[in-house]
Amino acid sequence: CGAKREKQLHPRELGEFIAAGLPLKRKLWECQVTDDALMPVGTVISAAHFKAGQYLDVTGYSKGKGFAGVMKRWNFAGQGASHGNTKHHRSGSTQSKDWVSESSAHDAGVLL
Repeated sequence: CGAKREKQLHPRELGEFIAAGLPLKRKLWECQVTDDALMPVGTVISAAHFKAGQYLDVTGYSKGKGFAGVMKRWNFAGQGASHGNTKHHRSGSTQSKDWVSESSAHDAGVLL
């Protein structure tokens, strides 16, 4: 993880780094371990710390793609380009009320 400047950190986060005697970093991660698996504070954890085939619970954020229409976001096919069709090639829902489970145009990518 990359480094951060002092003014970019919340004072509580800054205090945790200073108390541990660590350089300022972008991510601060804590985990619960048993007494036989304790590591010193500030240890960098890599793939070498895990066994082959060991399961991990990993969470993260997907890449944000900004505002997207229904064709990009939900893979809608659209309509034909000929036979008198003029304004509906990429149209999505035409309802006036926005339903929660509706497949409509909105931000694609990051779902929190």
